[in-house]
Amino acid sequence: MPLVVLRDVAPNSRRAFCIHDARCLRVDRRATCEQHRDSGECRATTAAQRTIDPSGFQAKGEPRKPKNSEDLTWDEFKGKPDNSDSDAATYAGFDVRGGKASWKTTKGDDGCWTATISISGREPIAKFDAQKSWVRKRTPELLEHERLHLRIAEVFAKMLADAANKLTSTMKSCKSENDAKKAAWDDLNAQYAALYARLWKEFEERNDIYDKETDHGRNPEKQDEWKRKLGGMPR
Repeated sequence: MPLVVLRDVAPNSRRAFCIHDARCLRVDRRATCEQHRDSGECRATTAAQRTIDPSGFQAKGEPRKPKNSEDLTWDEFKGKPDNSDSDAATYAGFDVRGGKASWKTTKGDDGCWTATISISGREPIAKFDAQKSWVRKRTPELLEHERLHLRIAEVFAKMLADAANKLTSTMKSCKSENDAKKAAWDDLNAQYAALYARLWKEFEERNDIYDKETDHGRNPEKQDEWKRKLGGMPR
């Protein structure tokens, strides 16, 4: 599952930081972060590989996330700090789980089958990986900044679930009913993959803007502004 790792520094700290993407590490601002480009954190998973599956995204063995962003404490940061100059690293992402598939199939006068599928009841999930997230310098200001990174994930999880529950696909096959259903299923998965890829890109961009505007939590006025803005968004 793709996650974004967000590296931050405590207020008044001059340490360098990196912002990474779990699919292909992306380095931000400081040249000292170049050493992490080839680290083992890079993952091969891409949004295009994602499909809708009945199990949802919470795979067996994955660490349990906090109840919500406000519930996040430093105790959840169980990972081992790396050799970077960052003060904390938060691994966050979003997905959906659950849902029910509804099918409608009809056979036309021409002998061809038409199949329509839609998915409803998908629930939003904001993911926090406690085993990988870590902290070196614990301050209240930095924790508040990290909480809002997870809050952004909550916002995008809700956006993904709302959009995914509106997806539908209708396909036709003159071979068999199963061929029509398979074509509709494949098309729905392609729609979902494209939707996820678009939202993931926006998610990364939103986190970048958040970090730049708040100076990674070191600008208290901007930090409070983002807290108010994110607080008014649906979960």
